[in-house]
Amino acid sequence: MSSELQTFGAGAEQRPAGERLSLKDETRIPILKDQDIVAARQKGRILAQRLGFSNSNLTLIATAISELARNILLYAKTGR
Repeated sequence: MSSELQTFGAGAEQRPAGERLSLKDETRIPILKDQDIVAARQKGRILAQRLGFSNSNLTLIATAISELARNILLYAKTGR
């Protein structure tokens, strides 16, 4: 199984540069191995930046995503 980005709704990759995302946008990253944590963190930070979060909040969001993804691997073994 690959760890490619799956986008549902009007995903970030389908939007013109500079266009803001809405709250209905949803992105899921399969978490199957350690490298997927990095991918999830990076994609989450990019989406949060596009939504207009401040730099300090971007760091908090990326950290939260990392912690959640790490917990998926440790306790559930796989997830999104």
